[in-house]
Amino acid sequence: MLSNYIVARAAERASLMGVHPRTLRHSCGFSLANRGHDLRLI
Repeated sequence: MLSNYIVARAAERASLMGVHPRTLRHSCGFSLANRGHDLRLI
């Protein structure tokens, strides 16, 4: 998938290991939850 390639290239350029599109999605969800957003809408 194109998104996998884009994320992999960005992670490589930032010297990060184990970054995948799903990792970014979960990070975004945790951030929204910590800010008090409704979990049913995340």
